[in-house]
Amino acid sequence: SIHEGFGRTVIEAQSNGTPVLASKLSVYEEIMPNSYVSVDCYTNAYAWQEALEKFDFSNNELIELGRSNARRFSAATVACDFLAIIKKVKGE
Repeated sequence: SIHEGFGRTVIEAQSNGTPVLASKLSVYEEIMPNSYVSVDCYTNAYAWQEALEKFDFSNNELIELGRSNARRFSAATVACDFLAIIKKVKGE
């Protein structure tokens, strides 16, 4: 998709050990730095076809990078980060 809000689906894919091939969007670059393969579909009409033909779906390094990245968005991590923000706003 080139119209993604946060990218929960790609984080879920990474947490399940699926290497991610996604559109080159700023949201993906922010939430998945160095743990996915980006496709610049804006400059090349055949970018997806070319990327899929070359993509290594069993790339263990990319799988492990993705799993590691997905841990940053676990429910516990997000809850702790949210609580820290609340405490900061309250001045605690």
